[in-house]
Amino acid sequence: VMDGVLGTKLIKEHFPAIKVVILTTFKDDEYIREALKNGAEGYILKSQPADSIVDSLRAVGKGSIVLERAVASSLSAMLKEDKKKAKTDLQLTDREMEILELVGQGQTNREIAEILFLSEGTVRNYVTALLEKLNLRDRTQLAIFYLKNY
Repeated sequence: VMDGVLGTKLIKEHFPAIKVVILTTFKDDEYIREALKNGAEGYILKSQPADSIVDSLRAVGKGSIVLERAVASSLSAMLKEDKKKAKTDLQLTDREMEILELVGQGQTNREIAEILFLSEGTVRNYVTALLEKLNLRDRTQLAIFYLKNY
């Protein structure tokens, strides 16, 4: 018997292109963190309405990372505690840190643009710059980087 976190890790190790969404009844902070560290593109609770779950799956299929609001709030609180760690030696600007945090929380470019009062294209440019600066391949790795380091 294997849990979703271990299953995610094994799937991502052997089939990295497969998108994994954790659908669970558990809102356990450590389980959430481990699932995302192992490469899950989404973490949603079964208590969500069916149409919301379907929308989340479609969003992941289009490349987004999806976290149900209660999970994102829990994750955000958990990450704020970790934020006391040093920024590392990456020399990220305050704006890059804001973008990185919002990507780590599962926000889309459009949502980040609305939150920070930027154009979606500007957000896309920041995400691309972060990927290059951090030597990461994609948005999922960027979110995982945030979760591991902040």
